[in-house]
Amino acid sequence: MNYHSVILCHFDLLNLKTPIEQKLLNFYKAKIFAKNCCNKEKVTDPQKIEQVYKDVFEKFSKYAISEDRIQKMQNVMLDTNPENFISEDNYYPELFPNLAESPLGIDIYARSLLFNKIAINVLNQFYPDDLKKPDDIIHVTNTGYLSPGPVQTFVDQKQWFNTCVTHSYQMGCYGAFPAVRMASGFLYSSWKGFQHAKKKLHIDIVHTEVFSLHTNVDEITPENIINMTLFGDGFVKYSAYISNEFDNLNTSGLKILTNYEEVFHNSSENLYWIPDKHHFYFYLSKNVPHVIKKNILNFVINLCDQIGINFLENKNNFIYAVHPGGPKIVQYVQEMLDLTDEQMQISRKTFFNHGNVSSSTIPIAWKDIVEDNSIPKGQKIITIGFGPGITASGLIFEKI
Repeated sequence: MNYHSVILCHFDLLNLKTPIEQKLLNFYKAKIFAKNCCNKEKVTDPQKIEQVYKDVFEKFSKYAISEDRIQKMQNVMLDTNPENFISEDNYYPELFPNLAESPLGIDIYARSLLFNKIAINVLNQFYPDDLKKPDDIIHVTNTGYLSPGPVQTFVDQKQWFNTCVTHSYQMGCYGAFPAVRMASGFLYSSWKGFQHAKKKLHIDIVHTEVFSLHTNVDEITPENIINMTLFGDGFVKYSAYISNEFDNLNTSGLKILTNYEEVFHNSSENLYWIPDKHHFYFYLSKNVPHVIKKNILNFVINLCDQIGINFLENKNNFIYAVHPGGPKIVQYVQEMLDLTDEQMQISRKTFFNHGNVSSSTIPIAWKDIVEDNSIPKGQKIITIGFGPGITASGLIFEKI
């Protein structure tokens, strides 16, 4: 193995709160949507209130992501303790302290401070005092933005003054891929690019996705109901090692063979993520799966071309970790690449067990591959993420 190979390993998944069954999550969310509808329309008659709740629950039954697709998700901002409620059926008391007067909840400034608090809590749990500090930390998130960021605050608190901090923000659900490219570049350049630089051995990548911070109960539209029941919260940490350092670890990992990224032409209006006054506004068009379906085969052919592999001749030699942005995306990728259910089971398993946790989703799939003893060393993996652009980003790994 060449000393400048880069390997991902030591995947760590954190639950700040116990994941909640999807059926129950949908119930809680439908109730606060219905409560907000009654407040906005000034409905006070008990029979009319009952009808509003019935109508909202029917919409959730039709449009919400059901429990046969997602078993459970983590939702940090949800609080089902009645003692914390300002008003009945308000399951997000920190976001909506006065739902009747402010259905949009606290503003983006206050939500950013909450994000900072949550992210620093995550970092403290990922880095106990006895854990060796990394050379660098790359922080990935789509759900928070502030400067200095929580990782900068954290390394200052730890007095890790020579640990470099880099941000990989607002890249969408494919955010892990540019972060891995950054880590590879930082490691490689310290060995080959800068002759007198200190050699980097170990870089950590940390994802803090708190989609529940951007809960929006003010729009009873199919698109918003889908978004509010599709996305969960996810916190993942993993490490990138230069290969001669990895060889001393006595662990399994994923060696990076190549990467490739592409923006699909004329697709930007289908997916976007914009800071609004009260929350980040997310739009996911129903056309997204169709855009991916149209472009995915050529994308994977180009990805494999980077290392001289003919995809059409070798597709059965790979397993696949494709970002499960939703059930249709996985289905269409499988159809267009002509793959078996077994080859796609990692994506469906990740979605079923965690939901769509934005940039944290694919690293959870990578963790499962590394820890699954039925997947042998030497197995090659094609992994793909999607996000605004519409951007597709891919890596090919070899399990070692």
